[in-house]
Parts: sequence; structure tokens; C-alpha cells
Amino acid sequence: MFFKLAKCFRSKTLFYTFNKEYLQFYPGSNYYLSHVAKYTEIKHPLKKELSGIYPIAYEPKEVEKGWYEYWEKNGLFYEGARNDHGPHDQKLEFCLVLPPPNVTGNLHIGHTLTVTIQDCISRWRRMRGEKVIWIPGFDHGDLFKKPFFRQGNLLNWSSQIRSVISDIEVDHLEIPQKKKVRLPGLKDPVELGLMDYFYYPVENSDEKILIATTRLETMLGDSAVAVNPTDTRYTHLAGKCVKHPYTGESLPIIFDENVNKDFGTGAMKVTPAHDSKDYELGIKHNLKIFDILADDGTIDMDIENFQGKHRLVVRSLLRKSLSDKGLYKETKSHSMTIPFCSRSGDIVEPRLKDQWYLDCTEMGQKAVEAVKSKNLQFIPDHHEKVWFEWFKHLKDWCISRQLWWGHQIPAYRIQQSSDELKNDLWIAATCEKEAIEKASKKYNLDPKSIKAVQDVDVLDTWFSSALYPLTALGWPSQDEYFKKYYPLNLMETGFDILFFWVARMVMLGEHITGKLPFTEVLLHGMVCDSHGRKMTKSLGNTIDPLDVINGVSLEDLLQRVKDCQDSLTPEEVKLLLSANKQNFPNGIPECGTDGLRFSLLTHDIQNQRISIDVKSIRICRHFCNKIWQGFRLFTKAIENCPRESLTTLSTEEVLNLKESDVDHWILSRLAGLVVVSNTHFETYEFHLVANAIRQFWVQNFCDVYIEYAKPALLENEERRLFICRVLLTCIETFLKIISPMMPFISEELYQRLLLLANIESCPSVSLAKYPTPDQYSGWRNTMLEADVHTVTELIGVARSLKSKHGATQMRPAVVVAVDEENTLAALNPFSDLMALLAKLESVTFHLTQGQEFFEQYPGDSWVFEPCEHGITVIMDMREKLKTEEDSFSKLNKIREELTRLNKMLSDNDYRKNAPLSVQEKAMAKKASLEGELQKLLNYYGKKESEKATKDSSVS
Repeated sequence: MFFKLAKCFRSKTLFYTFNKEYLQFYPGSNYYLSHVAKYTEIKHPLKKELSGIYPIAYEPKEVEKGWYEYWEKNGLFYEGARNDHGPHDQKLEFCLVLPPPNVTGNLHIGHTLTVTIQDCISRWRRMRGEKVIWIPGFDHGDLFKKPFFRQGNLLNWSSQIRSVISDIEVDHLEIPQKKKVRLPGLKDPVELGLMDYFYYPVENSDEKILIATTRLETMLGDSAVAVNPTDTRYTHLAGKCVKHPYTGESLPIIFDENVNKDFGTGAMKVTPAHDSKDYELGIKHNLKIFDILADDGTIDMDIENFQGKHRLVVRSLLRKSLSDKGLYKETKSHSMTIPFCSRSGDIVEPRLKDQWYLDCTEMGQKAVEAVKSKNLQFIPDHHEKVWFEWFKHLKDWCISRQLWWGHQIPAYRIQQSSDELKNDLWIAATCEKEAIEKASKKYNLDPKSIKAVQDVDVLDTWFSSALYPLTALGWPSQDEYFKKYYPLNLMETGFDILFFWVARMVMLGEHITGKLPFTEVLLHGMVCDSHGRKMTKSLGNTIDPLDVINGVSLEDLLQRVKDCQDSLTPEEVKLLLSANKQNFPNGIPECGTDGLRFSLLTHDIQNQRISIDVKSIRICRHFCNKIWQGFRLFTKAIENCPRESLTTLSTEEVLNLKESDVDHWILSRLAGLVVVSNTHFETYEFHLVANAIRQFWVQNFCDVYIEYAKPALLENEERRLFICRVLLTCIETFLKIISPMMPFISEELYQRLLLLANIESCPSVSLAKYPTPDQYSGWRNTMLEADVHTVTELIGVARSLKSKHGATQMRPAVVVAVDEENTLAALNPFSDLMALLAKLESVTFHLTQGQEFFEQYPGDSWVFEPCEHGITVIMDMREKLKTEEDSFSKLNKIREELTRLNKMLSDNDYRKNAPLSVQEKAMAKKASLEGELQKLLNYYGKKESEKATKDSSVS
């Protein structure tokens, strides 16, 4: 029946409606579909001027403008798009799908993370020469956003009239405290307004969990105990179960953010068949759902002496029974609201009626075996343990939903006027006509005598979504396209829907096709705020990615909340207004798409929580500016170089460089970046790639090599051209490396590079060949890298000494003492580099020959800083001391002059006899001297105090 349902469902209606706006929401995402137009050549040139003056400032909107249109119009996302590899190697194919977005909710940073990761993977693999098929997002219904039919699948049941009643027939009575109430069907009044406290024993432990409930009798139908994942009182119970004292069943302890940890004990019993919220939890966590009541409101379970007794009588019996078992604590008065039937006066009970279920026993076993045999692998692999634990408690899956809209279940109830069909008979079919035809053949009936009525329920959205890897590739059609790309290579999604979606895809995909839907699952963490809290509307900490990309003022943020007041509660409006003022007092600055993407990828996506804030995104926007400015310097450096001479360096040229050459060093660092990027792209450790990218560009290329190159560019023409070619080689390789992560700025600068230099042309940097270690074989010199790293550390020490001793504006001489000849030989060639970058008069490396070596540098005029590897930095401070002495002398002269002026201005005869103009000049001179004195005191006051202390101690 299951396969028929699934197949009828697929053939009856279009699975999803393509939503191109989803891609436009995330600029930088792309898609590769084999059945669409083929790329041939660039037919639609970019409508953007790149040959003019290079802009001074990096402006994300200007940089990103036009590129997405350029990619789309020229078919660069399609299967036929070729890159530097030429035709794709048919053996290298990579297929993945973008998880369907929930269009009923707002798209948020979490969606941005998913698209960024998948887009990055797709771009990188295509640049490696693989044929990438990335099927984009489609709309799908969302179980948790749609309105439930009749309070979340449960009906209002009046036991006295043994019938379902509508919501308008329910009266809600406030019970502020313990109170006796008479109810129909009971001789004696019952006490309401009570909270009962009882225990569930934890399996394989002496521990017990205290539960608070106002409906004690429903514990007979419990399927789980739920706690909030942030409640530290219960986090140690993850993966454990409690033992039901009457059924003997193991009830799982589940973690759900919807549990109110401040209510009762924070631990909530879950009775899916008799409470609407519990039912939602039951569906969400795939719990066992069973009814404990008969239609007359009595207990319908053969447990102790409860069978056939009124549910409220059993409530009292349970208090004594649990006490006898040592599992009852106490009863307390509790304010509550109770639903009563307006027609009978009885308490209304939520009850569950017939649903469609899927037997998952066999499918679950195969899903477990797939992971054990390594045919299905998780990244990170610690999810395997959780996978096994979840399937250990797998229950039948309820796949029907009472929603107003969705994919209607293609099952028809067969009805006949005669009594021949006494049982509930269902037929799976694509339409009413087909259902009647099938039923007439199956039961040998006249088609005219029967009627087929389709079930009004719709399929669980996760059932629909579980078929996605199949339907996205054309299933149930078994054409070549489906056979070629099914199963997928990778499924990338959030770990929080591992069981909602991934487990269901694995079960259904394998059951229908006999093959797993994918072989590898990459699970990213949950995007949280800077405090590690999940982003929710209730906390007011959500971030709209478009606001980050485009920027938004605080006024606009506040106005947006006010415009939505009709759909928000007053409390939510107040919270959002307050949160926006607190979190974004100056609004959100424009960070651009590349800044947002790169910021997300700097985090370890495999962590369970990924803390994001606008400040970290802003830092990545600044990094984009650093890339922009580095390229800008390159454009200035090559102004007088013929374009035909500007070519990248060959491996032969690199190998002929000096071992101790700074040019060789930066090219070695470039080769190292290539190795790191490929290594960690393979393992999906994007944060390590991002860190290596930043380190190379900022610390190596800009802070060291560009500063080194500036004076070198003033040398002879041959040397100048070579420096420019080194810069070009680094920049071209770097743009290819960052392209999967930062598609817009890399495309903009790559296209500008094509105009400036004589390099191999490609329609887009995204089609260029991704740099691989074999291309840079022999470029790497790790010893040289280690030597320059030591030099950069010494540069930092020298800068720190200058700052510490107030010599930042000076260029003191430095002696670097080393205790090994090998170290001296390795570092000595970089003395000029150190002097240049630390702004020193000179740097001299010396081999120490005992303590007497240091004695030639007296401590009153030289400062020392011991470093690692037996190195000491010695800085000449004589110029600084002379400057200080001059300043002290000047201080004394100013003080003497101020003393003279004060004495003169306070003299009565002077004030009476001196002309007013003369007095004004004297006052102005005094004010000027006082200002100059204060400046000197601010700068040299501490030194003066130290000097005075020293002089007094000497005397």
C-alpha cells in the first residue's frame, strides 16, 4: 500500500513548484540542470565599465552589480558550460540538491548558510573539472507553520454524548484553586484545580525524574518525557529512557525547545493521544500514539483494576497506586482553565481518530545497516551514535495530516449502498475514476454501484520531502537521467533535521529504489546569536540576511516592526523594538553578499552551534576591502608595464629563484595556500580554508610582500617587471582560490585582470581551473617559510619595543643576537626586510660569544627583548634618550619663563602702568606656554618622574 501511495502521489500532482526567487534571495547561488539550455560562448557581454579608473573604495553594491545577470544570460550555470579543463570528464560527476525552503516562514541566516555551503561546494567541484548537477530549492509545505485542523489533529470529544463537538460548543471554565465540582456520570463530586507530582524512574539508574501534571490519569498513555535542551538539570539524560510503572515500556527522554523549563519541574510527560501540544511533539519526534479512553470516557486499558472505570476515578486510584510504588510525591492547588461541553456539562477530552501510518521496522533496520557498513557516512561522524540511538526507538510513522492545504493523500474510501462492503476499504489511485476501476476489479463489483471518496487528509510534509531526491531527478520515470544521477553524491543540511528529513529520505529512497538516496551526509550546525542562543522571533535576535547584504538603518528596522503590528502580539512588538535598539543601535552596515558568505564560512560549520553577529560579518566586509586595496596597488605598480609582458611565472622560473629570496617566499606561501585549500575543501572544513585565505592575503601578501615590493618597484625596469609578475601570479591564483567562497569580488577583479595582463582568458573565474598542488609542485620551501616567519616575529618584537619606549616616530638601529650559526645564516639575508617593515635605521645579525657580547650594549642606552630560538633583540635608544634630555631641558626653560610671566602679571604696578596691548600679549604668551608644557608633560611626564626618582636615589 505504501509504494502505491507514494507512486500515486507523485504522478497525481507536480511535486514542487520551482521558485526562482529563492535563488535571487541569496545572490551567489546557482544551479546546474542538464535538461536546460547548453552554454556555448559569451553572447551577452557585461554591461559594466571595467577599463576606466579603478575605484578607490570597495563598494559591495557596485562590485556585485551585473555579475549574476552576466552568469545567467550566458548560461554559465548550465551543464554545457566549460572551463579550463575543456569538456567535463564524464567519470567526474557530482550531484546534490538544495533542501526545499519553507516559504510560509521568513528566510533567515540559517537558509543563507545552507545555500552558501552548497554553492561553495558546487563551484569548487566544477572548477576541479567535475560535471556538477545542483538542483535548486523548491517550495514545500511546512508542518509547523500551517494551521492545524481542529487543534492539531485532536478532536473535542464529549464522553456523555459520545460525539465530537465543535470548538464553539466548548466552554472554558477558570479554576483559580482547588475546588470540588459535580460532573455527569459520577455520583460524588471530584476535586479540580490540583497539580499532581509523581516520579518516573530512569532506566539503569537510581535517578528519578519528577513530573508535574493536572491530568494524572493520562500518564497511562505517556510515550515520552520531554525537557528543554537548554535546561542544565536534564542534559546529562540525553539518550536515556524512563520505565513506565504500569506498561513496563521504555519511554525516551526527548529534548525539545518548545518545553517550558520554568513550568512545574521542567520535565513534561508527553501523551500524544490526549493533548494537542503533546500530539505535536509526538509527531515531531515520531512517538507512539495510542488512545487510553473508551468512547464513554472510561479507561480502556487492562492495567491493574483501572479497566472500565471513569477516568477521574482512576485519577484518585493512581495517587494511591503510585504512592505504594514509591513514585508519588504530593498534590498542590493549582490555577487552571478546563474545557467543558456546553451540551452535556462534562469535561471535554482531546481524542485521536484514525490516521495513516507507515511501518518503518524493516526500513529502519536497513538504514542502520547502511551506516554500520559505511555505505552511508556522516560528516562529522559523531552523528552515527545519535542515528543508532534514534532508530533503536523507532515507531510507526504517522504520515497523514489534518491541514487546510498540502498534498492530499491519494487514497479513496470505497462505499456501496448495499451491505456487501462492511469493512473500511481503501484504494490507492491517482483519481476517483481509477479508484472505482480498481475497486470493481478487486471486489468484483459493478462500477456503477460504488463510490470512491478521497481522504481529506494531506501527507506529512516530511513524507513529501523524503521523496525529494527521487522526484527531483524525475522519479517515477526511470529514464537515463534518473539512472545517471541517482543516487546523489552528497546531502548537505542542518543537523537539527537529521531525523525529520535525512532519516526519512534514507528509508524511503532505499525502499523504493533499492539504493540509498545518497552516500554522504554533511550536517551543519544551528545558526545562533553571539550569545549562543537559537535565533527566534520570541527572543528578537533574528537577522535578515538581506539587511546584512544591503544595510539598513535603525529607523527602518523599527518601522518594519511597527508595520507588522497586525500579525504580532503587543508583547512581541515591544520585544522586537527593544531588541533592535539594543542589538543594532546604529542600524546594520552594508556588508555585501561576499562579506556575508565569507563570514559564515569562517565558522566551523560542523559544530552544533554557529554563533553569528553583525560585527563578525563586518570584519569580513573589511577583508573584502583589503583584497580590493591590494589589487589597487597592483594596478598602480603595472602602470608603465606593457600588457604583453605581464605573464604569470612558470615553475621553471620559480625554481631558479634564490633560496633566501622574498619573492621565492611569497610564492612558497602561495603554494601552501593551494595545498591547504584543496585539503580542507575535500573534508568540508571551510573555516580552515577561510583562515588560510585571510592569513595569506593580509599577513603574507599585504603586510609583508607588498611593503617589500614598494621600494623594489623603484629599481631597474627588469626588476620592476619581475616584481609585477610575482604580484600577478599571486593575485591570479588567489582569485581562483577565493572564487567558490566569494564569487562576486573574485569575478570583478578577475575580469579586470584579463584587461590588464597577458593571462589565459576564461569567460568567468568560476569556469577557471581551481589551483591544485601538482600545478605548484616544487614551489614550496618550508624552511624558507619558517625563516621568514621568525623574521616577522622579530619585526613584531621591534615594533613593540618602539611603542613601549615611546619611539614609534623614530628609526633606531637594532642588533639581533643569535646563538647558532645556522640561525645566523638563515636570518641574515632578511636584515633589510626587517629594517624596512619595522621602520628601523638598520638591522644587524650577530652571533653571540658569551655574556661579554651583551656588555658592549650598556643598559642605560640600549633595551633588550629575549625571544624564542635563542634570539635577543637589542634596540639602540640613544637618540630617544637625547631627545628626552632635550625635552627635559625645554620643560625647565618653559617653567622658568612661566614663573617669570606669572610674577610679572601678578605685580600691581605692572597691571596699572603697562599698556593694555602689552598685557594682552603677555597673557597670550602665557597661555601658549601652558599648552606646550601640558603636551610635553603628557608625553614625557612619566619619564621625568622616573628621572627625578633616579637622580634623587643617586644623590
